[in-house]
Amino acid sequence: MIQLTQVDEIDRLDKSLRLLRVEYEKFFNGALEIPPAQEHSKLAKEIRQLRTSRRMTSVERFRFIQLEARYNSYSELFNRRLRKWEEVGHSSASTVGSSPPLDMRKGVVVRDRLSASVVEALYTELTNSAQKPRFDLESFRSYLSHQAGQIRRKTGCDAVRFRVVEVGGQAKLKAKPIREEQTEPPG
Repeated sequence: MIQLTQVDEIDRLDKSLRLLRVEYEKFFNGALEIPPAQEHSKLAKEIRQLRTSRRMTSVERFRFIQLEARYNSYSELFNRRLRKWEEVGHSSASTVGSSPPLDMRKGVVVRDRLSASVVEALYTELTNSAQKPRFDLESFRSYLSHQAGQIRRKTGCDAVRFRVVEVGGQAKLKAKPIREEQTEPPG
């Protein structure tokens, strides 16, 4: 049996955390019928086991603490979204195919206020292709809000279309001011 090093275990934890986020996004977009609770609890168990490890170097411990913080942040976000989803009274059958998921490659139009689903969809699209996100969801939300307001003030436009494009193999966020008559997504 091959013994995993701490670095391997931390890498595996990072990958598992990314996969858990993708699974939750699939659930909230209607592609999965039930939330990935088993994967969530399995990841929590892995984190508890690694937390008690005495074999980590300071660099490994630092990276582990960052991953644990991201896990806690995601858990809080997922739990909040699950509660909201349950309060609205969704059943698993009603979510599948009920509304098409947002296509971030075509773009979304933001008028006055950013909805949480738009911010999360843009964030997910940008961070899915990145090695490590350089920002958290809340920072991204305030950045988008600031950018939309600035663009509207500078250009006098009615709305801003945000979309994700791939440039040199990396996902990039693009913003375009639009007038009210241009709010339909491009075909």
